[in-house]
Amino acid sequence: MSDSDEQDSESSIITPEDESRVMDYKEDQLSPRSKKVYQYSWDLFEGEFCEERGAQALPADTRLVAAYLAKRAEQWTTSTVQRDCLAISWKHRINGFDDPTNSRDVSRVMKGIHQRADSDEGVGKRKPLLTEHIKAMIASLPLDPASAEEGAWAVARYRQALRNRALILIGYAGALRASEVAEVRVKDITPKSGGMEIRITDTKTTPRVVGISRGEDDRYCPVRSLRAWTEAADIDSGPVFRQVYNSAELATCAIHRKTVWQVVVDTAEDAGIDPEQVGAHSLRRGHLTQAALNGASLERLRRHAGHKDPGTTAEYIKDARRMEQETSQELGL
Repeated sequence: MSDSDEQDSESSIITPEDESRVMDYKEDQLSPRSKKVYQYSWDLFEGEFCEERGAQALPADTRLVAAYLAKRAEQWTTSTVQRDCLAISWKHRINGFDDPTNSRDVSRVMKGIHQRADSDEGVGKRKPLLTEHIKAMIASLPLDPASAEEGAWAVARYRQALRNRALILIGYAGALRASEVAEVRVKDITPKSGGMEIRITDTKTTPRVVGISRGEDDRYCPVRSLRAWTEAADIDSGPVFRQVYNSAELATCAIHRKTVWQVVVDTAEDAGIDPEQVGAHSLRRGHLTQAALNGASLERLRRHAGHKDPGTTAEYIKDARRMEQETSQELGL
């Protein structure tokens, strides 16, 4: 039997249904959250870059991938560009194509991007927002209910402030990722005597339940702030955090994780914090840093954050306690 006959025989054994099932399982090697993130990154590459240039995205030319990642590095953090690279790799591998990110062109570009990363922040890191920063951010919000009496736009502005306060405090107190904040639903929240529990299901790791305690000061209490927002917006089911239109009406769907990022950055700027230094992850990083400074144990922090690897949590503790443990204070200067 010739080689061509053998290939024809093998191809006749595999049906389109077989190929479809194989593809489904290849895609399901990732968690639903990771697959959603990778697909979003791939869509940007395919739609906003390749289609505009009339270029083929799958399989992609290695020089095209290198050019895309270099362009992305001008606007986004190294961790975001790294995610873009992984998404392109994933899409090629599950479709049976050679991985263009393994090429010399792409490898050299990614090495250069990492070399240029701000050494003060680490690769793709944003600085933590600590409790003092969170309080300053909340204080900057237009939370005077009297202002809502000036028409629909004023009502919308007041509702946005209520939403943003709850979003910031829930993200900070829960040590949540931006996507986790955006996807909180009413059914995920369970009131408790000392606060509440939130079940986090849309996550890149294992689903978990996060406990959030009431704060001593009503102005900064995540539990009361969340209730104030849902009552003002008349939300009793579905997504908790939604877009507020200028008419003061609410969207029915959840906000995007990019909205979480924008709320954090804009509110930080209003509070006098450099917006270039912070992002949505600053809430999660700030929780772990502040709790570590206040004596929380590694295991408690790991469980709250949902880290599988204790080493990941230990990095936050190391960053938080670096000034406590440095030895230059022993030099007598």
